[in-house]
Amino acid sequence: MSDPVPHLSASWLRPTGLPVQRNIDLKRLKRVALVIFAGAVAFDLVTARAPETFFGFVAVLTVASIPFFVWIKRGAMQLPILPCAALFYVPSYANPGSLVTAGSYTPGQILVGELTVALFLGVAVIAWSFFTVEKGSGALNRGRRLDVGQNLRRVMFVALMVGMVFEMGTISGWWFWMGTFFGTFRTVVSSATIIGCFLFGAALGKRALRPSERVLGAILLAAIFAIETSSLLLYVSILNAITVFFGYFLFTKKIPWTAITVCLVIATTLHSAKSGMRAKYWSNGLQPTSLSDVPGIMTEWIGNGVNNMIFGAPDDQQNLADRASMLPNLLLVQQSSPELIPFLNGETYANFWKMLIPRFLSPNKITSQTNLGILSIHYHLQVIEDTATTTLSWGLISEGYANFGIYGVVFAGLAFGALLGWLTHWSAGAPVISLRGFIGLASMIVPITSVAYDFSYMLLNLIQGIVAMVVVSLALSLLQGSAKRLGTSGTSRMNAVHS
Repeated sequence: MSDPVPHLSASWLRPTGLPVQRNIDLKRLKRVALVIFAGAVAFDLVTARAPETFFGFVAVLTVASIPFFVWIKRGAMQLPILPCAALFYVPSYANPGSLVTAGSYTPGQILVGELTVALFLGVAVIAWSFFTVEKGSGALNRGRRLDVGQNLRRVMFVALMVGMVFEMGTISGWWFWMGTFFGTFRTVVSSATIIGCFLFGAALGKRALRPSERVLGAILLAAIFAIETSSLLLYVSILNAITVFFGYFLFTKKIPWTAITVCLVIATTLHSAKSGMRAKYWSNGLQPTSLSDVPGIMTEWIGNGVNNMIFGAPDDQQNLADRASMLPNLLLVQQSSPELIPFLNGETYANFWKMLIPRFLSPNKITSQTNLGILSIHYHLQVIEDTATTTLSWGLISEGYANFGIYGVVFAGLAFGALLGWLTHWSAGAPVISLRGFIGLASMIVPITSVAYDFSYMLLNLIQGIVAMVVVSLALSLLQGSAKRLGTSGTSRMNAVHS
């Protein structure tokens, strides 16, 4: 079946038979990656609290880096779905030194935890490699050039405008009439926004936008980010920023260091004041109700964050990586099960089918965060009442161990790697603006942003993202068809006038 969205004149991947133009970009990228790898090892060698924590960190970093270097060696001719997802496991399970300092776990226990993470990633890489290996001459090498033309700019601006209108409507209460359909509507619009962010980054890398178009795109993105963040949630804004970086990186094979550094500084500053802002606004039931509320909330949040980073207590200055680390929960599971707390024996995996039903068909269905709540309650980190307002991060590795021990970790790694490998193989060679291209984009973004989720939650988000991309593709196809018909009609009228 052909893709419903017309293809661009050139693919995002190299057509078979054309020379691979990688002598400069990919060699430079490999050197940069090796320097970053060596720098991370050297930094941890200096800062590690114990030899065990150093060797554990190196084990995770090494295994997580393997798919990225394999991707480079193969000419960067496929979407780096697993390579990028695996690298995000490094910061997610990094900084074990704070656990040693606090006396929570011994260096030996931390080493076992880190090796468990390395095992999960290693199994995932093996499963992924079976799907992405080249079979025959040029089987997967269908090109990698991105054609950023007028058609792509139009799609980019339409997608960003849709995202901005959605955010404006959400804060102003325009969508309340949708009821249980709102979740589905939000998923579709969020996917359109992701497409707009990705294409904006790609167009910047191509330098295909005129100055006025770059300014307009930046204004749209800034408006989306500001309105999203004013709800005191950073997750969606970080996701969209990552998507912009990916669009730039996948075309240029260059890492936008300046933009990443600025975003990290902003995210860390806002994160330091997030708890205080939520206590003030959420506890009192205060939420922004109009666009005029956004500047005041953001100014206050930034001011509090800067104050915390300079004058705040150590807890306020704790960096984002420390707070985002999921290693403590993995170590808790390993030290508690099965001796003190029994395994769950598949309970969280069984809930997937209940989550799969759309809410507008089953308004009383379980929430997507149910499994995360089950894990938190099972290991005595929360009570039932707490799960209604706070969700703790667990991730595929902790969930696998909590269900079946080390065998659960291996099973989760195999499933994770095979799924991403199949999606990589299936989307290889697809143009950017096409159904497979959009699905490939969702397949790359969702696993990265689902590092903290359980397997059912990640899979549900992936399915929702794929379905949403299908809807967006069909909508774009209809819009382009209407534009062509209008153009044909206009041409016919002009010919009639001249005749």
